[in-house]
Amino acid sequence: MSALLIAATDPEFFAPVQGDAIDALIGQYQTARANLERVSAFMESEEMASATDYFFQAHRQEFHRGTPNIAGLFALDRGCKALDAAFWKRALDLTDVIDYMPDERRREWFNQIHEHECPPFDEATVRDNIGLLMAQRMDFLSEMVDGIFRGLSGDHVTNRPEGFSKRMIVDCCYTEFGTSGRKQGLIQDLRAVVAKFMSRDHPRYGATSAAMRYFRRFTGEWHLMDGGAFKVRVYKKGTAHIEVHPQIAWRLNQILAHRHPSAIPPAHRQRPKRAPKSVTLFERPIPFAVLEALSAGTFYAQRTNIHERNTFSLSFSSTQDSHVKKALSEILEALGGVKNEAGFFCFEYDATDAIGEVIASGMIPDQESYQYYPTPEEIARDVVTLAEIGPDHRCLEPSAGQGAIASLMPVDQTVCVEVSALHCEVLRKKGLKTGCADFLTFTDTGCSFDRICMNPPFSQGRAQAHIEHAASMLAPGGRLVAVLPASFAGKNVLPGLSMSWSDVYRNRFPGASVDVVILTADRSA
Repeated sequence: MSALLIAATDPEFFAPVQGDAIDALIGQYQTARANLERVSAFMESEEMASATDYFFQAHRQEFHRGTPNIAGLFALDRGCKALDAAFWKRALDLTDVIDYMPDERRREWFNQIHEHECPPFDEATVRDNIGLLMAQRMDFLSEMVDGIFRGLSGDHVTNRPEGFSKRMIVDCCYTEFGTSGRKQGLIQDLRAVVAKFMSRDHPRYGATSAAMRYFRRFTGEWHLMDGGAFKVRVYKKGTAHIEVHPQIAWRLNQILAHRHPSAIPPAHRQRPKRAPKSVTLFERPIPFAVLEALSAGTFYAQRTNIHERNTFSLSFSSTQDSHVKKALSEILEALGGVKNEAGFFCFEYDATDAIGEVIASGMIPDQESYQYYPTPEEIARDVVTLAEIGPDHRCLEPSAGQGAIASLMPVDQTVCVEVSALHCEVLRKKGLKTGCADFLTFTDTGCSFDRICMNPPFSQGRAQAHIEHAASMLAPGGRLVAVLPASFAGKNVLPGLSMSWSDVYRNRFPGASVDVVILTADRSA
């Protein structure tokens, strides 16, 4: 079943809180409370108050309001309020309920914790409140969706009451100082609900802020968000237009109908029979944790004392999680970046907009100027296996990128062709004989090739042009193995050659909405 079709009322749709986790937390609280009481009683005794007063006098210059009162500093009621607030945060972290709270309600809870104004942390109160909050999650979800509509502009007739099926307009998204936190919260809430439908992690505000800043640089243009779940267009006056994908809109309308049963017509609460051909929806966008780490990095378009021109530097915190670090490397390589010895990613162009588009859309951008999808290891191995390379075969990888396929081929038998000078340097460091050229203009003065393994660029019909040019260099009895768009399967793309096709590889390229097949084409001896 598609992740988009998960019923909002399915109990597995929500993350449960374990009863024994609450028991453990209550036990830890009681221990901490007992320690707090002992410290408070000890410090407030007459003997300790007299002795510690001298220590505070010795350090009174560090206190801006004079020497503190020892009784007030170790007052039990104040300490217990701080302890209660700390444990309430820990209790909420055991559930996913905070993720479901609308922006305003979430701020209220955070303010209570910050101001130490939480309810007492006793077992009955904790269990009652957590149980109530868990039971209200569906209400929170509908409240979040309802809040999006309440925050829409009241001056635009396109804000229709039948739900998310029509274009929505949000005004005052930007101020002279940047983005509007309250209006940004509406888009944040929309992303949070959609993320639940798509089984994604919860979006943090950093990613949304970065996306909104990116949109402002391209006023009047549509931009996809979250794998095409919705798209946004902003204007110089600060207004934002939002259109939700039909496969998402009907799910949102169902949630809104939970709160207002008679407000949404049944026709807008039913799953569309088919999606518009012009609208695509990628169901495996890049995780928000990775997008947040990407937005925390810095791109240097100009040379500095440390960075070369067109260099991207990851933040230190983003490199601590090995999974996030690996995903970041895959994304930056897909945009054409090459990692240098210092750990920075170098580009042959200003990648500011490309990185901004990834952060906003949750996908690798499909643009010719930086379209480069490194071949996943599984597919690369299958390509080389199908090639059946012998010890005397002369091999070629056209448009080799950073050598994901060529690295698995015999080094002393393989020639690579690559247009990117940065990628050519990577290939040479791997010991591969490399020609730096556009493959479509490349002609080898030597003999033909016995084995050609390739993952050509797909856009604007380039895949067909590349395999045709590669086939013209194939020796009699030679074999060409190519990764191609799934739409090529079964077609006579190379007349005169014997062809066979693999099964479809679906969603194997990280952050890219592309399905592929492997073509094996043989020339007769």
